[in-house]
Amino acid sequence: MKKEFSFILIVLSFISSIYANDAWFNLTGGSLMPTVDDNISVQMESETINIIMYEEFYEILVDFNFYNHSKTVSLNVGFPFLMKYDGEGKIYDFKCWTNDKETDYSDYQIDIEWRREQDKNYKLENAFVRKIEFPQKDYTRTRIYYKCSYGKYIPYLVSYLYGTGASWNGKIKKITVNLENNLTYFRPDINNEWKRKGDNKWQLVKKNIKPNYLDTINIQVQPFDYDASVYEFPHGFDFNKKIMWPNNVRYNQLTSNQTQLSRNTIYALHGYHFQKGDLRNYFESQYWYKMDPNYKQNKLSLIENINVKILLYKEKKLKKKYIN
Repeated sequence: MKKEFSFILIVLSFISSIYANDAWFNLTGGSLMPTVDDNISVQMESETINIIMYEEFYEILVDFNFYNHSKTVSLNVGFPFLMKYDGEGKIYDFKCWTNDKETDYSDYQIDIEWRREQDKNYKLENAFVRKIEFPQKDYTRTRIYYKCSYGKYIPYLVSYLYGTGASWNGKIKKITVNLENNLTYFRPDINNEWKRKGDNKWQLVKKNIKPNYLDTINIQVQPFDYDASVYEFPHGFDFNKKIMWPNNVRYNQLTSNQTQLSRNTIYALHGYHFQKGDLRNYFESQYWYKMDPNYKQNKLSLIENINVKILLYKEKKLKKKYIN
C-alpha cells in the first residue's frame, strides 16, 4: 500500500511507537504487504502535517493531496504503526477522511515475513486500512487525525516515519510541518531549518522528497532549561556559561513564557527570593532551589548579566510581535 506521508509524531524516546504516512498495500491472505511500485500512477503532490503538543498528549492532523496521472484505480490505503521497543505511546481517537468525507477503516496485520526483512529496531505491526478510488487525471484529498500519549520518560521523542511515502509515484513535491508547543516547561529541540511562525509555533518545509521506506524524522522534546539527554539540571543549564546570541538554537526554541522562566532561573540559581506568585511557586517546587536571604545582584557573573538582558529583550520582542 502506498503511504500518505505523515511527517512527525510525538512518541517516547527509548520506549515508543512511531506512526507513519498512509501507504499503499497489497492485501493477501488476511495480512498486508507494503508495496513500492514505480509503475503506480498516483503521486503524493503535497502533505501538510499539523502537530500540537499538549501537557498530557499530542495530536496530529495531516492533509494529503494526491494526483492520479493515469486511469482510475482503487487502492488499499493504510496508516501503518511502526513499533519500537515495548510500544509505549500508542495512538487513540484515530479518524480518516477522503475528499472531506469521514470514512471507515479496518485494522490489518502487516505480513510478518516482510517485517523480518526490515530494520530489526523497528517493526511495522498493523495498519488502519481503507479502500480509496483515485479518479483518472484528477486530485484526491485525504486526511488523518489522532492523539497520542507521550510515555513515561524524558526526553520525549517527536518522531514520524515519513519513508512510507516512497510507495507513491515519483517524489513528494512538498511537505509542510507545522509545530505548536503548548507545553509549559518543555521545548522542541529543533534546528534552524524550522522558521518561527508564532510565540509557540514553528514551520518546516521540504520539497521534492523521495525517501527510503523506513526513513524517520526525530525531534527530542526537552525541558525548557537544560539538555535532559546529556545532563541533569542544573549542569545542562547553559545560560550562565555562554552568551545566548540571537542565532543560538536554544534561544529560538523558547516561548515568551519559557524565556521569562530561563531569565529568572539565572536569579534562582543564586538564591533570589521571588515575590511573584507563579514564579515563586515554580522555583520553590524545584529540588535544587535554595532561597538565600543574603542574595545580592552582584552575585551574577558578567555572562549571566548579559544573558538576563538578552532574554528580557527576547521576551518583550516575542510578546510584542505575537501576543500584544
